[in-house]
Amino acid sequence: MLCPRCQLTLQETDYEGQHVYFCTNCWGYWMEKSQLDAIVADKSTRFSGAEKRVVRQAVGAGNPAHAAESTPAPCPVCQKAMQKTTYTQACPVELDLCRAHGVWLDAGELKELQVLWES
Repeated sequence: MLCPRCQLTLQETDYEGQHVYFCTNCWGYWMEKSQLDAIVADKSTRFSGAEKRVVRQAVGAGNPAHAAESTPAPCPVCQKAMQKTTYTQACPVELDLCRAHGVWLDAGELKELQVLWES
């Protein structure tokens, strides 16, 4: 599969026990929605107070790490434009969703989502 942002081959990797795909160029992640749910639900990874502060400040200022990626990414599987959405209504982290194939998280979005969910 190719990265929907840079068109380079996505690398298979393990992220908190989930087999996902990672772009070594733009640091984005591709996974199934159920895998993202499992990562968010897993409480074994804890973030430091400093990490939490940085994420809260960035998101609170409307300046999350992924703000530059406002264009919906094309799905790496079907190539159709994915839907920009948030993980939940209460969580401001925006991600790209293909309901048929999975979710794309641009650089920083996965960590932002985990930190905010943990908080």
